[in-house]
Amino acid sequence: MDRSEFQMETERISEKIQSELGDQKALGIVSGTGWDKGIDHAFKKRQTVPYSVLGIPGSKTTVEGHSKDFKIGDINGREALVFGRVHPNENVMDPNLRQAMALLIAALRTHLDGLIITNGVGTLHGQVGLENGRAHSAVRTALLDVLGWAHRGRRKELIRVGDIALVDDVKTGLVGPFTPLGAGDFVDFYHGGIHRDRDLYFNAVRQVISHVQGHCPRAQARFIAGPQFEGPADKIEFRAQGD
Repeated sequence: MDRSEFQMETERISEKIQSELGDQKALGIVSGTGWDKGIDHAFKKRQTVPYSVLGIPGSKTTVEGHSKDFKIGDINGREALVFGRVHPNENVMDPNLRQAMALLIAALRTHLDGLIITNGVGTLHGQVGLENGRAHSAVRTALLDVLGWAHRGRRKELIRVGDIALVDDVKTGLVGPFTPLGAGDFVDFYHGGIHRDRDLYFNAVRQVISHVQGHCPRAQARFIAGPQFEGPADKIEFRAQGD
């Protein structure tokens, strides 16, 4: 949608939900993939507004870990709005998906006195190359996992949608002025002696997460520069390199 269409949609959505929100200001929280239930213990929900009712682009797609609604409630007495995520790559044929969250936030801007955006992560699990048959896929998947094991130096640990994982290594090839990790401020995990198997603090945090979550997988992280997203070939390459 162009600028005029965006403005018209913003006004339409704002008018539609004005009666639900009144004049009180609230803290906005955008949930990254898998974080929809991450604050349930603190957030007291009073009402849920589906994106389909508001006509938000992407409201009809179903993606694990993505909630297609926003919730009205409070956190420790502070008014809060918790927004589910519409991800731009859920439907590459819909050009408006990339504007979905911007549209929603713009429509609610006058109701927000702060905005927190949480980040989600993707994981690389499961069979690859099934289109070539199960036997071929099994061999290819096994080879990839062996290569990944060699790069990581340990067995791959399953990370499900919504899981909390501890990063024990980071691919730094894209760390720099265009990433959240500035080169000057980046912590060298290896030489710094943190996030290693024998590190006291790493293991202590892992025990706490395991106690709460039931398990605490380790992960190797790689940052992908946006706004583009990784393709099938990239995922194969990253998996072979231990991600």
